[in-house]
Amino acid sequence: MDRQEKALYLFLFFMPFLVGGYLVWSSALAACFLLFFLCRKEENRAKKKAYNENLLALALLPVLFLLAGFWGVDRGQAAFGFVKFVPLPLFWLAVRRIPDEKRARLWDAVPAGGFLMTMVSILLWCIPSTREWVQVNGRLAGFFQYPNTYAVYLLCGILIRSGRVHDQSGRDIAESLVLAAGILLSGSRTAMGLASAAAVLLLHKRGNGSLRRIFPVLAGGGILALALFTATGNLDVLKRYGVLPLQSSTFLGRVLYAADALPVIAGHPFGLGYEGYWFLQGSFQNGVYAVRHVHNELFQLLLDVGWLPAAVLLHALGKTFWRLGFHKRMVLSVLLLHSLLDFDFQFLSIGLLLALLMAEGEDPGICVLEKRNLRRKSVKKRAGREKKKTGALGGFGSRMGAVFLAVFCLWIGTADFLAYIKKPEAVVRIYPAHTRSLMELLKQAETLEEMEQIADRILRYNESVSLAYDAKGNVAYAEGDAEKMIACKLRAIALARYEREEYEDYLERLFTFIRLYQNAGMTRSASYCRERLLEIPDMLEEVKRTASPLAWMIYDKPDLELTKEMQARIRILRESEP
Repeated sequence: MDRQEKALYLFLFFMPFLVGGYLVWSSALAACFLLFFLCRKEENRAKKKAYNENLLALALLPVLFLLAGFWGVDRGQAAFGFVKFVPLPLFWLAVRRIPDEKRARLWDAVPAGGFLMTMVSILLWCIPSTREWVQVNGRLAGFFQYPNTYAVYLLCGILIRSGRVHDQSGRDIAESLVLAAGILLSGSRTAMGLASAAAVLLLHKRGNGSLRRIFPVLAGGGILALALFTATGNLDVLKRYGVLPLQSSTFLGRVLYAADALPVIAGHPFGLGYEGYWFLQGSFQNGVYAVRHVHNELFQLLLDVGWLPAAVLLHALGKTFWRLGFHKRMVLSVLLLHSLLDFDFQFLSIGLLLALLMAEGEDPGICVLEKRNLRRKSVKKRAGREKKKTGALGGFGSRMGAVFLAVFCLWIGTADFLAYIKKPEAVVRIYPAHTRSLMELLKQAETLEEMEQIADRILRYNESVSLAYDAKGNVAYAEGDAEKMIACKLRAIALARYEREEYEDYLERLFTFIRLYQNAGMTRSASYCRERLLEIPDMLEEVKRTASPLAWMIYDKPDLELTKEMQARIRILRESEP
């Protein structure tokens, strides 16, 4: 394994330990590493500009995230979407410059990294003071801090190891056993179902000889997991396997997310931009939930960047599927099927696997378009050009572009890291358009003037933040401006239709204005506020009426009943109507 191959191997090996690459700052670090690798990697200059539809599919993602700053829900977050996904085309370029026979060794980083992560996670899980680092609701989550994606990563490791038909060593079997135990400890029913289906396919493909290899791994993994369940006293995860996924609240919730997202996808062909779904969901949801992702990567792609990139990527993945061998095809199938019920590709480690699959079997030579251009030159000139060596990113201009991109990624990554460690003041100093940090500062605002300024800054970049309108409504209330208060509160409610506290706060403000106007003899203003107040019960009934039937079947059910005190005050006000 040469130095450059080893660098990519270690990159794939350690990336899952950075929260699976979920956070933007980890993608920024990954992009800087890959840019440095591409600048250092020597390559035939003739291969430099080869067009490829897989590269196009991956490159469209960060480009469209950046362009969504012009039409997306949150214009300030567009740069973060770009940095989050820019490592994918860079990694594809880096992998494609390694010959196929050496590229195969990169796959070993997946089971090896999963094995180490599982061993360390089990150790931390057995220690009460560190258990929360690697578990979620009693389920082993590894360094991904999300059990389902952690499980599917381990399953990919098992499938990669199963591809080594003739030279499986005791170490390979031991690794697979630990990976199988990790899947069981994660409590992921979807991953277990996919693992069972994969085992059946392997048996069908290889016959009885596979049974001798697969059965000890599954049985040994199950025994190890059961021993750990018993040792830690955490048997609740086992109960998950006794409940059919179709009956669970989590599955029904995913169906509800998808049903609510479909009309939004149809109405936004260019997408909502990075985190646009999260900010806008309160205005169109038909149930009680607050999720950053829709738990379906196809829908998430359509929601974020629209129809065109989704179509290009699906086309590229379809061609990749038929080009792969049996075991790599199984890995791709597992990733795609699981991603239809979760947000796996928001984790860079899973995205890198996808890019590695898309590079599998690619001809590292010159593409058709470039060959056509080279035919116009003499054989002598072409031969001379192929002898010249250069970095994979070419000459001075390309290297300066790489430096600029690295600096940009470090800037955005630093802002995201400061947000991750909860330093909102520092975030907005280096990146003033970071909406989530501005929202934190808005919650901490101590004066009306400060609240107004921060709310205006938020709405300058994102007009779908209920908290900002709520703050402006409170400022208007303090200033005695009933008309502005009503407009802001109604907008805040429209963006958070299932937040009962928003309705109650609006009611309380209107009651106060009615009393003040009546005492001042301003009957028209009091009557106007009274009419707005009496509309609120009808607003709540409309939300309940339009709620999806699934909203009443999941764990978090709508709570839109006003307090008895509020209902009594409304009844008295209605009975006293002149």
